[in-house]
Amino acid sequence: MKLFIPIMILLLSGCAMAKIPLTEAGEKVTLVNGTVSLSDLEKYQAVGTVSCNRGGNFKNPAFNIDVCRNDLKNQAALKGADVVVLDNQQLGVYQCPNCITMVGTAYKKK
Repeated sequence: MKLFIPIMILLLSGCAMAKIPLTEAGEKVTLVNGTVSLSDLEKYQAVGTVSCNRGGNFKNPAFNIDVCRNDLKNQAALKGADVVVLDNQQLGVYQCPNCITMVGTAYKKK
C-alpha cells in the first residue's frame, strides 16, 4: 500500500503530460510531408537534421505525432530554418503501438 500512492501519482502525471508548445519561431517553420522537387529545394540550404521519438505513454498515436511535429519545428527554428522536409516517419516502432519516430531535414532560405 505504501508504494501504491507514489506509483499512481507517477502514472497520473504521465497522463497529464501536455503537448510541446510551439515557440514563436517554431510557429513560422513549415513542415512538409512527402517529396519535394529539386527545383523547390534550390531556393533553400540544408542546416541540419531534426528528429523526435515519442510514445510509451498513455496517449494516443495522434497526440504523439502532434508532439513530434511541434518538436521538429522548434528544433528547426533553433537552427534558423524555415522548412522541415520529413524524411522518415514510423508509427508503432519497438512493438509500441503509440510510439512515433520522425526524422527530417531542416532548410533555410538562401
